[in-house]
Amino acid sequence: MARRASKQRLLKRHPICCFCGGGVSATTVEHAPPKVFFRNKLRPAGLEFPACERCNHGSSQLDQVASYFAITSGLLVNDEETANRLMKGIANNSPEVLKLLSHQKDEVIRVRGTLRNMVLVNLHPKLRRDWINPWIAKQAYALWYQHAGSLIGKDGLVAVKWLTNSALMEQGVPDDLMELAQFEGRLSQGKKQVSDQFFYRYQISRENRLGVFAIGAHDGSLFVATVFDTCHKGLSSLKLLKQGDIFRTNSVKGIHSVPSHSLARLKAHFG
Repeated sequence: MARRASKQRLLKRHPICCFCGGGVSATTVEHAPPKVFFRNKLRPAGLEFPACERCNHGSSQLDQVASYFAITSGLLVNDEETANRLMKGIANNSPEVLKLLSHQKDEVIRVRGTLRNMVLVNLHPKLRRDWINPWIAKQAYALWYQHAGSLIGKDGLVAVKWLTNSALMEQGVPDDLMELAQFEGRLSQGKKQVSDQFFYRYQISRENRLGVFAIGAHDGSLFVATVFDTCHKGLSSLKLLKQGDIFRTNSVKGIHSVPSHSLARLKAHFG
């Protein structure tokens, strides 16, 4: 009863889905990131968003795949029980993902004075394009709504990239990214802390309608998203658009990738 009342209060304050550009009524509450992203689904309250049925439940397969790779590539906890449960869900709901699993290298490294096992992750390009990057884009839409207080409309663009633990080992965390994303966000509820599983840094410019989000996952991955809330001059010169995949949204398709030929036209028009 209390959960239902909380849902109704949220939807009364936020009646429009924040994921598909405006105009579609919100009928459900989306957790971003989802409960499945956390060990044993122990997720503190917070970061709950208004969503239509399509935008909420249409990404459950993305949730499983992204959560599996984030958890299995973590540095500090080898959570085989959670990983196995997610793998069973992937086998049932997204069996094509199993065919795209590439060789993953086990390595022992020293973390904070202790030797830890780490699985170096390198993703098949199709896994990035069809499962991981769309999931990151959805988290960006949610976090923009949380901190900018407005929807990303159909004219906005979101550029995303996953820095795997393998990339972080080789290249480290980009200094300019951490300098730019100066503010910190976490999920916590009383004494319940999950910063080892999820935290993020961000920067919002409402004047320029730009945002940058860096999401840390299970002490082993970094999801990066740049939000362009509207197309504007100078778009083609921004280096962040040259990294990862580009997404936009509308009431018909929801969040979807921008084909390369469409992006080329946009950059040429606004450059």
